Amino acid sequence: MGRGNGVLNADEVLAVRQQIREDGEYNATFNRIIDLREVTEISISADDLRRIAYGSTYSKPSRIAFIANDDLNFGVTRMYTAYCNYEADDCQIFRSMPEARQWIMQEPDTDR
Repeated sequence: MGRGNGVLNADEVLAVRQQIREDGEYNATFNRIIDLREVTEISISADDLRRIAYGSTYSKPSRIAFIANDDLNFGVTRMYTAYCNYEADDCQIFRSMPEARQWIMQEPDTDR
């Protein structure tokens, strides 16, 4: 599970992504929960958000659940998922951890 807190900026996101990629146990097909409930401010431009999305570590058939408990974080996360071209079955944004966990544990629809 990934977790953000305080002010979230592009450099931090990119640095964490690099750490993830260098982790020998990382598998791009693992399901993930990204918890943004403790993020107080997002200091990322639209251009930076596109750059971050372009280098996503996501790979099918993994699922990603984002948790954003306020409207700003929810909206920025929605923009990010749009830039990544995630499909609804692959990525969802939730307001609470129980909702995110319930969805991430469900079997994905394999008939598409």
